[in-house]
Amino acid sequence: MPRDTTQRPGRPRIVIVATGGTISSRTREAGAGYTPALTGADLVAAVPDIEALAAVEVDDFAHILSQAMTPEMMFALARRVDAHLAPPEVDGVVVTHGTVTMAESAFMAGLLVASDKPVVFTGAMYPASAPDSDGPRNLRGAIRTAVSVEARGLGAVVCMGGEVHAARDVEKLHRASLAAFQSPLAGPLGVADQDRVVLSRRPARRRTFRVDRIEPEVDLIAVAAGSDDRFINASIAAGAKGIVVEGLPGRGAVPPAFFEGLKVARARGIVVALASRGLAGRVTGTGRTGWGTSGDLAAIGAVMGGDLSAPKLRILLMVLLALTRDPAAVQEMVRDVAP
Repeated sequence: MPRDTTQRPGRPRIVIVATGGTISSRTREAGAGYTPALTGADLVAAVPDIEALAAVEVDDFAHILSQAMTPEMMFALARRVDAHLAPPEVDGVVVTHGTVTMAESAFMAGLLVASDKPVVFTGAMYPASAPDSDGPRNLRGAIRTAVSVEARGLGAVVCMGGEVHAARDVEKLHRASLAAFQSPLAGPLGVADQDRVVLSRRPARRRTFRVDRIEPEVDLIAVAAGSDDRFINASIAAGAKGIVVEGLPGRGAVPPAFFEGLKVARARGIVVALASRGLAGRVTGTGRTGWGTSGDLAAIGAVMGGDLSAPKLRILLMVLLALTRDPAAVQEMVRDVAP
């Protein structure tokens, strides 16, 4: 279906959904770190030319640092964004968010929000009280993206450091750099420049799902040399409905003792999905040795996660398990997102 590139007459209207994060934070006493202190209205006030870009409405969704963001909150946030996009007079939504879980929240929104209107996540690497805070510049770039006709139909994106990244592809790769957010396999979609948004590509695929809830009981277990089944046993005992395994670099192999635990999990009906610690390449389920290769995991019914990172595969599995517990059906839907 062709994209709707028509621009409504008059000044664009966007909604800013504020969740807290570093962009809203001020430092406390020396050595005590920082904490969220600014409302969404405060963030808007820090961008003096914002009225020239759009008419802005603010929704204070949460007031937290994003390490406190849970998958259930991400789901509620995606639904809130969807509701804000429904009125025809709203052109887009900007979400201000802490950086440590921004990629996961944006990915959740990308899976659940079907509207073609722009959904743009942004934040800051430095708190609002820092003299060189990047928050106002990032917010301006996000607003410019949200009102851009070219940004329609992209799905959820992250706008940080002047770059626009697809939520599916983006990761926070640096602990402190202003250029922390990168799409290591695909590169950015484009840039939010001083006067306009310029795109160099569009996402190759976009799949959304309609669900009334997510399945929060999905654990993520990272594998290292010598890992055994103790964490798998703990997940089983805790009632996990799904387990995402971050396998060893390569196609996602796991140690033999860990593999034995996964057999038990599958026998209990738990959906197992496999990602890899490697930053590039796909998990495909090839090669069977009996020692815990991705092919061995595929043979016991594990879902192959393609090129998704383990945290994003966990978000996707939470969404899909609300639709089905059949691993084969889950695998088919995963391939639509990460072939």
